[in-house]
Amino acid sequence: MATGTSFHFYEPVTTAHTTQKFPLGFRRMENGKEYTYMKAGAAIAINEAVKLDTADTTGGTVKKTAAVADPIFGVAESVALASGEYGWITTRGPVSVLILDAVAAEDLLGASATAGTLQAAAAGNVDHIRVMALEDGVVANSTKACYIF
Repeated sequence: MATGTSFHFYEPVTTAHTTQKFPLGFRRMENGKEYTYMKAGAAIAINEAVKLDTADTTGGTVKKTAAVADPIFGVAESVALASGEYGWITTRGPVSVLILDAVAAEDLLGASATAGTLQAAAAGNVDHIRVMALEDGVVANSTKACYIF
């Protein structure tokens, strides 16, 4: 008995759109990752962490994380988005993301005060964490392998 609908995508997750092509929040699974189709509330570079933009009460818009307490929605791993563009945000699975400073494999990561970057989460500040470092990293502002769960 079928429980879902099969859907074939004719374009890669690296495509940005100037007009909306899918429902906001639409999800797709590909290569062991989950992607969510969202609108950029501000410019977002590749590998930057994003959060939901609360200025849009529909929940369909994202912007860069910018404060330590920001909950992480996902990472713009596959495509850079200009403000107002639409595209696929990685929301689950292995991902490359900008790390602010030194981390160790298995560190839980949270947002930093530097827009779009993550850092090792402070003890006691892990309730909203859903990202783990998969490799050690000591170079500031570098891209590291992580996992969004």
